[in-house]
Amino acid sequence: MSVAKRIREVVDCISDVRCACDVKLALADILTISMCAILAGHEALDDMILYAEMNSDWLQKRFGIERLPSESTLRRVLKLVSPVELGQATLSLMQEAIGGSGDIIAIDGKAIRSTEKMAQLKRGMRILSAYDTQTSITLGQLEVGEKTNEIPVMLELLPLLEIGGRIITADAMHCQRKTCEAIIKGGGDYVFQVKKNQAELYEVIQGVMDKDIAEDPEALETAESYNQCHGRKEHRICYLERVDWLDGKETWAGLNLFIAVDRIVEEKGDLRTERSYYISSLLGTAHHILQIVREHWKIESMHWMLDVTFHEDACRVQDAVLQMNLNLLRKMALALHKNYLAALEASGAMKKEMRSLKQNMKRCNMNHRVLEAVILQDITFAKKTS
Repeated sequence: MSVAKRIREVVDCISDVRCACDVKLALADILTISMCAILAGHEALDDMILYAEMNSDWLQKRFGIERLPSESTLRRVLKLVSPVELGQATLSLMQEAIGGSGDIIAIDGKAIRSTEKMAQLKRGMRILSAYDTQTSITLGQLEVGEKTNEIPVMLELLPLLEIGGRIITADAMHCQRKTCEAIIKGGGDYVFQVKKNQAELYEVIQGVMDKDIAEDPEALETAESYNQCHGRKEHRICYLERVDWLDGKETWAGLNLFIAVDRIVEEKGDLRTERSYYISSLLGTAHHILQIVREHWKIESMHWMLDVTFHEDACRVQDAVLQMNLNLLRKMALALHKNYLAALEASGAMKKEMRSLKQNMKRCNMNHRVLEAVILQDITFAKKTS
């Protein structure tokens, strides 16, 4: 399938709410330009228009785009597009290109820092995202409104996801009875960190796990991992305990395990140790649980990359819908680039200088064939030129 046909298929499903009598540029053309520009590393609206101007011949030849939008038109249209529909379109594009799905869905919120002082938005924007840690695809997201917080929004997000047979991870904020119940009713499992926001549960799990680890650690199922990167050494130890004996266990739907994870980090001669606690509905091995706990880090990494790669925290757009739509396009670009580079590395064709995601965006900016390959997840061209 051609890249033009694939993009057209997904963007044609998005409603155009503009008055037909006043439409001079097709919505599909504007969204196609936006997707291509973001994939080529252009995060600002004026840069996206400049990209279109510099690549007008290719856009006309490949997509049939005869007329380019101005910055004001691009801004206005992206403010009108439904984030729900754009999210469905980008999700379809990513799933069709990348394929498959993972067992773990990590859920976490991210603030867009530049919006915190914008009077037009009343309160800084925070977006709660559900992230497939295997494919790097954002499966769904909702804005956390000014009169609420992430906890009820999590309950709104879960029904939008296919959680049957999958494992939900989240930070301690989401260690809530209602959230556990919703996941179990949906056919999923959970691994949630426990902190002092659940004071009673925290005291119980801390007391039980600390005592058992100190007195007889060999009686617990354990697993270990080691990691060394950039002069930093990290040793993790995971301890499991079944909680069939726990009074009041039934108040936490599906609860089966208490988990403690020790992190021993050595960096620049300093050694520090910390212990974290988790609950889970799973009955898996310590090795599996340790992997799941580590997988949650991937959504935090994705949020970090939104800032480092696309400077999202510096985005000065003063409209919530436009911010949401740009956020969706950035996440789409990250997922497509990450999976493309991973496939290239797995094929053995990746050169050392090709490993950077930012560098791959630059290649998309300079070479249309690379951009098309990223959208279609086709590594054939890259292998021929490696």
